[in-house]
Amino acid sequence: GNNVSLGYFKNPEKTAESYYTDDEGRRWFKTGDIGEFHPDGVLQLIDRKKDLVKLSGGEYVSYGKLEPLIRNSEYVDNCMVYADPNESYCVVVITRAPEASSHPEDIILEDITNILRQAGCVKFEIPKKIHVSDVVWGPENDLCTAALKLKRNKLRTHYSQILIDLYN
Repeated sequence: GNNVSLGYFKNPEKTAESYYTDDEGRRWFKTGDIGEFHPDGVLQLIDRKKDLVKLSGGEYVSYGKLEPLIRNSEYVDNCMVYADPNESYCVVVITRAPEASSHPEDIILEDITNILRQAGCVKFEIPKKIHVSDVVWGPENDLCTAALKLKRNKLRTHYSQILIDLYN
């Protein structure tokens, strides 16, 4: 809109990378968020661009959509959805809720599947396979921030072999 700055001071390359002017001459700053406009003109941020992964069939999986839903399972303490762009489905790594220590993986995956179906998720958004980790994710092992937000790259590295195995 009209209130967006002209760009970075004496840095035209960074300005060209970070700003966009639409067909109507409005200037936009590229934040990495995905939004939608409501009929009344309100812009609602609905996702993060970096949290979208395109599967082999062309469908997009949104980590930001699925992970909060999966955390609603009584068996799940925390989770990381992973989608390999060369595959047609996603998988999930979870840490168990403390009171769910004796439940097998198939029961947990069935519960997650039911939660996602009830939320209106489609087939490619529902993880086909699961790994239940005994590692607690936190700032002390650098798998989460102090605010308990996932450090996705660290988690992918930590579970790299398990993620490969989930697709084999």
